[in-house]
Order: sequence, then C-alpha cells, then structure tokens
Amino acid sequence: MLGLALLILTYKRSQNLREILDTAYEAGLRDFYILVDGLKFNHDSIDVQKQKQIHSEIESWKLVHENCNLIIKLHSANLGCSASVLSGVDWIASNEERFCVLEDDCIPSIDFFKYVRDGLQILNQRNEVLLISGSQFAPKAITKNSWLLSHYALTWGWATDSTRWKILRELLKYPQVKKCISITDYERRYWRAGSRRAAEGYVDVWDTILVASLFEHHFYSLLPGSNLVMNVGDDEDATHTTNDSTWLNQPLGKYVQSDGPLFNPKVEKWLRKHFYRIGFRHIFSTEVTRTLDIFGFHKKRVGSLQERWK
Repeated sequence: MLGLALLILTYKRSQNLREILDTAYEAGLRDFYILVDGLKFNHDSIDVQKQKQIHSEIESWKLVHENCNLIIKLHSANLGCSASVLSGVDWIASNEERFCVLEDDCIPSIDFFKYVRDGLQILNQRNEVLLISGSQFAPKAITKNSWLLSHYALTWGWATDSTRWKILRELLKYPQVKKCISITDYERRYWRAGSRRAAEGYVDVWDTILVASLFEHHFYSLLPGSNLVMNVGDDEDATHTTNDSTWLNQPLGKYVQSDGPLFNPKVEKWLRKHFYRIGFRHIFSTEVTRTLDIFGFHKKRVGSLQERWK
C-alpha cells in the first residue's frame, strides 16, 4: 500500500507489536515509525526490562523484513499518554503525507487498512472531514454497515494526512468550546469540562479536546460501519482501561465499501448515550467537578498538555 505509513505508539508493551506490524505488512505497508515514550522518574528495573524487550521485538522483526523502512524513536523523558501520541503524530506528519496511528494495545484487522485507503479518498473530496476512525461500537442495525460522518472521533486506531494534521494540531493546541450550537447545553458542558481538564492535566487524554473541537468548528471524522480495531489494553500496563471496561476486546467486523459517507443522527445518539454516557446530569456534575478542581480537591495527574507537547 504505497504512500501510507504507520505510526505505532508504545511504552512498556512488547507483546502486540509483532501482530500489529505483521498485519500492516500483509496489507502492503512498508514504512513504519515506532515511538517509545520515556520511562517515568520512579521507574524500576522491570520497566527497563520491558523497554528492552520492545527494542528486541522490533529489531528481530526488522531483520526478517529488510525491505521495510522502520524507524524507532525513544523519548528521553516520559511525556504521558496524550503528549506522547501528539508528539508522535507531529513526527510522522513531518516525514509522511498519509499515515495511520495505532497505540500498542490497538490491534487492527487487515480490513482497517483497506478502509483507510478508501477513506483517504474521502478526505481529498470533503474538506470538512479531518480524520478516519477505525473503531465503531454502534450496532449494525443502525450503522447499516456503511461508513459515516460523525463528530465523535473514536481514536482506537485512526488515520489522516499531513495537511489535515496541521488543522487538527491548531484545534488541539488552543481548544475553544464556546458555542457548539448543534448540541444540547448539557453535552456542551460535558465537552467543555473534558477539554479543560485534559488541557490542564487533570486527566491524561486528548480525545475529549478532539471531539469538542470537531463540534465547535463543524468538522467530522469518518467512521466505519463495523469495528475494525480491537483494544486489548486490560493488562497490568493499562493506563485508562481495566479488564471490566465495556468496550475492550470488541470483535472485529468486515469492511464493506459503501456510498456516502452520510451523517446518521441515530448513530450519533447511540454513541452519545451508550459510549460516552452523556446526560442531563452533566449540567450539575461538571460544575461540581470544576469547583473541586479550583479548590484543589482533585490533583493533576500530569503537567498541562501545552507544557508536555511542545
């Protein structure tokens, strides 16, 4: 699949790297970038060994696939989940025109890469579409197994191009959630609070800023009709997920090329209600959370996103 590169983001997991690389290779990709986040200041010898195992897995795979361009980059310090992802995308976007992004706990199907190939054509045709998401949790009864336009960018496996990344990084650097006139007040409060807490470092995520920015500026992500990336991140190295997380280990579906894409209000409603669980209670809960943050009852997990993502 000429002209499409893959960025893999990892920290301490080595067990999934070979499967991700093998699937991408089978799909025709030959350009790979692997970013390893640096260890935390309080790391132990086990953490060091895990990162050594990552390098060992990569080097052994590289020896067998000499026709590939595979570059490894190691951060000298720990940036955290969100800043590591975003700095990694900066890295690949400065070298490649079109690329996929997968974290080390996100296992793609070969159909994911077929879908991305077709989705990139949509990006060329539709200026309002900024990225291609590989996950889908809404049932086929309402997705109709067709690709869709959505403000809800699901980032367990995604793709874009360097031109759109320039737009996205500006939205992520300077998030504003003021109007969002197309959504209810309680959902606006939900995304505004999520963006603030992510930007200030109370939570180490970036997807809330992304979704809020898509709403605010009337941009979209392309979603598949069925799930094409499985998140298996329920091990001891998981940061945000546990073995009882509802959306882990969701079965992989088949990609079917379809007309469109179309905006489907039923899918938006389903994701809002069942995946994000946004409801009327967020009118009050977001204000409570803000008050607790102001008075220091909640501690920041990391430094601000702007400080870490430079």
